[in-house]
Amino acid sequence: MSPEAAYAAPDPRAPVAGPRVVGVGTAVPADAYTQHELVELWGVTDERAVGFFLNGGIERRHLTLPEGSVDKRTRHLDLASRALRAAADDAEVDLADIGQLAVVTSSGFMVPGLSAHLVAGLGMDPTAGRVDVVGMGCAAGLNALGPLAAWAAVHDRPAALVCVESFSGAFVHDGSLGAAVVNSLFGDGAAAVVLRADDPPGARGPQLLGFANLLVPDAIDAMRVEWDASEGRRRFILERDVPRVVEEHAGGLVDRLLSDHGLTRADIAHWCLHSGGKKVVAAVRRGLALDSHDMRHTTGVLRDFGNVSSGSFLFAYERLKREESVASGDYALFMAMGPGTAIEAALLRC
Repeated sequence: MSPEAAYAAPDPRAPVAGPRVVGVGTAVPADAYTQHELVELWGVTDERAVGFFLNGGIERRHLTLPEGSVDKRTRHLDLASRALRAAADDAEVDLADIGQLAVVTSSGFMVPGLSAHLVAGLGMDPTAGRVDVVGMGCAAGLNALGPLAAWAAVHDRPAALVCVESFSGAFVHDGSLGAAVVNSLFGDGAAAVVLRADDPPGARGPQLLGFANLLVPDAIDAMRVEWDASEGRRRFILERDVPRVVEEHAGGLVDRLLSDHGLTRADIAHWCLHSGGKKVVAAVRRGLALDSHDMRHTTGVLRDFGNVSSGSFLFAYERLKREESVASGDYALFMAMGPGTAIEAALLRC
């Protein structure tokens, strides 16, 4: 072995001993609105804009309306707290035992960050490590899961990830088609998972085997947030070429991850993918050559919740777990896409 190989720094995104995903939980606002109801509520009349609402593969979304009726901190903390509690209950873990907490959001920037509010509000260990990942968009949850898994792999305490997004206060109603695309797509929600590597008696859940990521610099502005001076607020921009970029690059990323483990796409029994919108979901399906059964949880989450951003792949995983169709030894794959343009993937063995 060469000195360079002997002393190579470990990849921080590759878990040393494969922690397990031992609990998952989600939360959404109590009120759900059909797309037809939102068209009427928001006075959408342009035929093309109405088409975005009614032909996007979404039936309903959970939102906090009217906009501004509940302040941002309250919205985000309620969703995040409920999802984290649900994940901890599912894992049979006491919140006070969690040793590392990562909180992901693009809609909930605040100081102090959400992680501090969760530790204080839920009676968690004040000495636990905390990380707030802000502004990475829909791929952020899976991006944060890698370093969190690396932490869990070398510590004997559970770790938790919370993804929380509430777009109810961020919609722009200016009559533009660009605003209509965003307004027709996103829903509020939070998702959380608990990881542990110490394998206590009765431990269950899929084992994280590895991660892969890709940034497509040529498409760095395809998804972005800009300041709209006329509206006095930030505006999220989605360019038309996002599905094409995803379709062109998703397959290569997945194949690279699988080849590192001697696997091919045919070895993957379960797919939990980001519900990024009808066209993005179709692009992923083409890029990975998947069928409707493979995509059932991804399309189901989109139908019932819209795009819940960073946590959507965990909404899909929760549905897979409840389906009770997973056999011991099955391989599963998580994937998410977001601004950058970034694509993230994780391989798991059940």
